[in-house]
Amino acid sequence: MTLTRKNYFKRLSTLASILFIGGMVNLRADTSSQSQNGSNIAEVPIENEKSIPKVFQSSSRRTSGEADGAYKRYVTKPNPEVQQRGTLKGEEYMPGTVVKEIYDEKLDLHQYVLSNNVRVNLKSIPYEENTIGVRANFGRGELEAPNQKAAIPFVTKRFLANGGLQADTSEGMKQAFSDNMSYLDFIVGNDEFSFTATRNRKHLQAMLSLMCAYFTAPIYQKEVMNKLDMDLDRIYRSLHKTIQGVRKDKVARLLASGDWKFGYPPENEAKAVKLEEIRSFLEKPLKNSYLEISIVGDFDVQECLKIVLETVGMLPERENSRPDLDDLRQVKFPKIPLQKTFFVEDEQYPTAFVMVVWPTDDGRNPSLTKRLEVLAEIFSYRLSGYLEPSIKPYTPVISYPSLAYKQYGYFKVSSQVAPTQVDELQKAFLEVANNIQAGITEDEYEQAIKTILSDINLQQRQIRYWLNAIDGSQEFPTFLSLITSSKKAYTHMLKEDVQTTAEQYLNPQKAVVIKILPLTAS
Repeated sequence: MTLTRKNYFKRLSTLASILFIGGMVNLRADTSSQSQNGSNIAEVPIENEKSIPKVFQSSSRRTSGEADGAYKRYVTKPNPEVQQRGTLKGEEYMPGTVVKEIYDEKLDLHQYVLSNNVRVNLKSIPYEENTIGVRANFGRGELEAPNQKAAIPFVTKRFLANGGLQADTSEGMKQAFSDNMSYLDFIVGNDEFSFTATRNRKHLQAMLSLMCAYFTAPIYQKEVMNKLDMDLDRIYRSLHKTIQGVRKDKVARLLASGDWKFGYPPENEAKAVKLEEIRSFLEKPLKNSYLEISIVGDFDVQECLKIVLETVGMLPERENSRPDLDDLRQVKFPKIPLQKTFFVEDEQYPTAFVMVVWPTDDGRNPSLTKRLEVLAEIFSYRLSGYLEPSIKPYTPVISYPSLAYKQYGYFKVSSQVAPTQVDELQKAFLEVANNIQAGITEDEYEQAIKTILSDINLQQRQIRYWLNAIDGSQEFPTFLSLITSSKKAYTHMLKEDVQTTAEQYLNPQKAVVIKILPLTAS
């Protein structure tokens, strides 16, 4: 029988639909700085300040070079007799093959390069019984926007969120996916695209088959594009009427000195985006860009590898690397000190927002990243003891080292409060920073280290943690040594180093103070 790749995946998806009972395809985009994923979906860490595990925050995602030899690696040389694409026999496509294998003994991590250049990372863990998580990252995400036109990735996210992209799958598979919960997420990230899903392990073949169908036979729904104006009307109508809208747009752009990749594009530009521009934006990344797939969960490695070879191993040849796009990774923090007040028209919820932000650095310096994280814990402890009982709102303290943009990061503390409490809270934030500069106590330091190590121990029993940690580890092998050395880095840290970091970055005279007030307060 003669099969094209497209027909092969349709045929394979029919088999998968028999194995899979229920499960709706739901391709949606990450439309905010915080993940919108449900609890059954593995969160994507890129530029997501709340979901980045501690060890992952400390990894140097955008540095190159081999791992430092801190762990044992077994490597088999590529077999020159193996073709560099999925094995072709006449017109019939056969499962792919492994041309390179790496085994990390300390992490019990299996890494493979397939004959079509797809990279695969497999880690079996026993903690979430019968559950498996998959993430496939490819391309360069928003950085690939043509002519630096921010409206295209923005509208693409809305297009995906409304089900605009479908895959040419069998009718049996569509029926099987029609009556259940979310199945796949398609994320347009700052510097990569990704598919991600977490399901029962018996659905692995269905998940991978569906991913392959999107890679090889995407269908762009014109009718969704026709309805998108209503969605955009709703977004822009409320954008500056809520604190959340102002934060996502004006505040995000302010903290990046107006860079086009931050905030929302003008409404007229968003509404002018055409379907062909979305197709052009996604076509090449889906078709043949660098692809690295990580699978974590309760599974047998050899059985999992067999399914991988019979699905993603059949894809056409992918690129062996991806461009770094250095010129698009330059983002500047605004000049400091700076105070800025925004007003919102929201009269239904007359609340206010205050945030104090200090510029730091990107995530390429693991030691600095860890010290800033310890500092965030200490700041949180100090702040909770500083505030009066009558003004104790939720005040997250976050160190955010960018993984996509070079020399860009920030340390921030913020809260949503009653308008009458804004000035008092702003004063508290700045005074705590000043007091920490004057000295960190031994008790505060030890408690912060203890809390972080406890968090790491809990996270390492989760699929999400390991997906975040090993994602991209073949493109950047240093990720793995950072995982194995993470706890040691915290236990060997000195209080004096954290103190020096506080003195360097948390100067109250070098902060950005942002307030968002109801319009009536003006």
